[in-house]
Amino acid sequence: AIHEGINPPFPENVDELQENSQKGSGHRLLNTVRRLEKIFGGQSTDANNLENTIDDAVSLFNQLISLFSRHGMLHGDKTRAEKILASLKTSVKTKRPKGNKNNKQKNNSLSMDASNETESADSSGYEQETLIFTAILRVLNTENAGEDAMFQTDRNLILALTAELCVAISQFVQKSNASDACCQAEYELILQTGKQLLAGLVKAMGSLNSDIRTYTKQVTGKSSSSQCLTLAQLDADRHIDPLISCLKAASSLVSLFGTKLSRSHRLLSDLRQLSWLFLTVNDNGVQTCSARLLATLPAAGGTDRTSPSDLWNQTMVDVIDLLARSTKAMAPLAASSTNNRKDDSNLAEETRTAYQLWWKFVKEDLSDEMDRALAFRCFLAGLTKCFQSLLLLDGIGHDTNAPMMGGAQVNVESILDVIETFVTFALSAETLFYKTKKRLRNESIDGGLLSPRIASTMLGNDLKTFGHNMLDTLLQCLGGSTLLPYSVRITRISYASLLTSCSGPLRKALDPTRSGIDGRKRKWLHQSIAFRTVAIKTLTGSISLFGIGKKEKSAAFSRSSRSEGEKAVDFVVGCFLEEVKRGNEADGVLDESWGSSSERIDLVVAALGCLRAVLVSCGGYLDVSMRSLIDSTVLTGLVEMEKQNTVLSSSGPTIGMLEVSLCCITTPWNDGSMTSMYDSIVRIARRCENYSDVNVCKSAKSLLMVCNTVSVPRAPALLYVSRKASNQQHQESSTAPVRAAPDLVNDIEKARADIARAQRADENMKKKKAEEKRRRQNEEAEESVRKRKKVETPPKQKPNTANSSRKEHSKVEDQTETEMVTEPVKPAEPKAVIAKSAIEEKPESPEPVPQQADLDVKNAQINDPTPSSDKEDDAMKEDDGDDFDFPDIVQGGGPDSDDE
Repeated sequence: AIHEGINPPFPENVDELQENSQKGSGHRLLNTVRRLEKIFGGQSTDANNLENTIDDAVSLFNQLISLFSRHGMLHGDKTRAEKILASLKTSVKTKRPKGNKNNKQKNNSLSMDASNETESADSSGYEQETLIFTAILRVLNTENAGEDAMFQTDRNLILALTAELCVAISQFVQKSNASDACCQAEYELILQTGKQLLAGLVKAMGSLNSDIRTYTKQVTGKSSSSQCLTLAQLDADRHIDPLISCLKAASSLVSLFGTKLSRSHRLLSDLRQLSWLFLTVNDNGVQTCSARLLATLPAAGGTDRTSPSDLWNQTMVDVIDLLARSTKAMAPLAASSTNNRKDDSNLAEETRTAYQLWWKFVKEDLSDEMDRALAFRCFLAGLTKCFQSLLLLDGIGHDTNAPMMGGAQVNVESILDVIETFVTFALSAETLFYKTKKRLRNESIDGGLLSPRIASTMLGNDLKTFGHNMLDTLLQCLGGSTLLPYSVRITRISYASLLTSCSGPLRKALDPTRSGIDGRKRKWLHQSIAFRTVAIKTLTGSISLFGIGKKEKSAAFSRSSRSEGEKAVDFVVGCFLEEVKRGNEADGVLDESWGSSSERIDLVVAALGCLRAVLVSCGGYLDVSMRSLIDSTVLTGLVEMEKQNTVLSSSGPTIGMLEVSLCCITTPWNDGSMTSMYDSIVRIARRCENYSDVNVCKSAKSLLMVCNTVSVPRAPALLYVSRKASNQQHQESSTAPVRAAPDLVNDIEKARADIARAQRADENMKKKKAEEKRRRQNEEAEESVRKRKKVETPPKQKPNTANSSRKEHSKVEDQTETEMVTEPVKPAEPKAVIAKSAIEEKPESPEPVPQQADLDVKNAQINDPTPSSDKEDDAMKEDDGDDFDFPDIVQGGGPDSDDE
């Protein structure tokens, strides 16, 4: 996993992220992307700066991925969501100007549109979200300049994180409630840049394709083919992880938008071509994501009004046809009715082109038979995964815009033909290998490109596994009602696969006439224990849907008249007993089975699951011979558990034995009687009560409760007592309150509403405190400005007063030189004397000097709605040490006092 979200973020960090819009997620992400562009562009050469920037970018991407995948982009803020929806509705009503056909800047439209959206989003309330999409587009549309390995790995790491961020955003919208305002707002935000995001992903995957070819040439010295990437060299961190992330993001966006992409024919065609190309990569994760994208693309519809269901049907037909066509072309071991035609007119255009390019690569570019076998196996594995994704609707949610299964059709006959070809491929390859002379075993098969040796040793069980995977998916998706007309054929395929997978001694013991292990031509593919487990699991699914079948004749105990389902159950029992009794085998007998201890345990668990499915599905309709065989097998396992059998001592087989014992207790025989293993089952269950594994303890205690219910007869109640007593009555009778599930749900909802109400009150209180703080800061700033004006304004009048008095004195002396002047100018004298006397008598009272600044302060106090106590406290704090202002004002009358 690229990111982990175990630890939730601190509430303080979330509050800072929501409150400070200038340092929000969008700004931080865009600034980080810009720094990375400078580093990758060669504008910054500091190694420490490079490492720190990349570490910060990875940390930020992981934080956003964890946050958006859990709370979305809007963090559940419905107020913002409603504002965003309202602004987007008004923007949709305005018509967009038509573009010029001769515009040469269409390639740069992505960044220009993103910048325009950022400017418009600033006033609409979704600036941060727009900046996030702008940063994502800048990463996806970055050109590959052919940097060295270190820069390219770091660049692809950022690309993978960006794609994962797209997945987190789109998946949250798909999984959320469609009627939620936040979900609708986030969907509209993604929809604005949806096609640009997909175009950027196409460009990024094309860049990865070019880098894969360059890396392959550097490692191997050979140029990789453009038709197939099976033999290409891929680095896990540099290629595989980014490629998987981009494919996941593309499939998620296509599934989210649905038919809104129906007119983007070029974009969908590019995605389909890349999906077919990456389907041939020799990596399980890349193939799975490519198959999911191919299975999701039909949800987008077509430009010619082709419905998604029709495109889904065509894709299914193409996949089945390619599976049959490629198998017949590479190794035609058996004739098939679906492979007789050689034309490919029924294939879609992209599918036909992809197959022709692959076939040309295998036939002309590859000369080594091992490389051809590897390319063939990878191609079939990718097609099988695509078939499974189509049936499972993998990547297509229920809330998409494409009604997928409305007109979907599946050709079960053609699918079963391919499955039967794959299941019997191993036996056919072995048979052909022994029929061919030794000197011709390395030669290609007639009409094919592979030899019998390669087909049997490298591809036999692989193709058989593909067939079982397809059959399991078919049973899981279509169900028993749809597949009931094909139940006999499906049961026969399952039985034949299990028969050819069992050991030679078991086949000789159950069917001596068809065993050929004593001959010279001894086969080896059936020795795989892991494949016996696969065959038994497929048989379990078939029995769960259709049962074990009916007898061909009326004879109840004739062995030849037993159905294929009953014969298959015999082989399942034989596989279980082989593994349980393996320690009792004779000396000198070599066990040729190929499997580890864990694979043997898996086989035992699968066999017990199959027996449990037989009991549950058939119930009391099993005949005496089949039921006695199953009970005796379970009893043998219980006895071996008492003997501390090594295979049955682990947790998986122990739980399997307890569960199948439970089925034996609860399922009656066909005559209505109960099993006779009651004492043995209770004894083993009591021993397992104190097992070290918790799951074993739960299974054992559940089994004991069922045994207690069965063994102790209980009469029906004579009087039904109402349990609906009031809380007061119940509290009087008992200390523990009676709590039902609906009551608990109501209590949880009430508690959730109370918490939300308290959170809203807390947020409102925080907002009020913040507003009060800002208001006080503004008042303090205004008060300081007033005081500065109060201090600076009077000194400007001081020299004017003195000069005016001196001028008046000079004028009087010029006019009356002989007249004696005993008093100064009358208008100036009373002001100075009054101000001085007032200050000397009351130095703390500024009211006798009513300046303009004081009048402004009084008006501000009258208009201020705040309480007077707070304002007086603030004024007292601010007026400390301000007494020196008043002597400066009085000193303006200094010359008058000197004249006196």
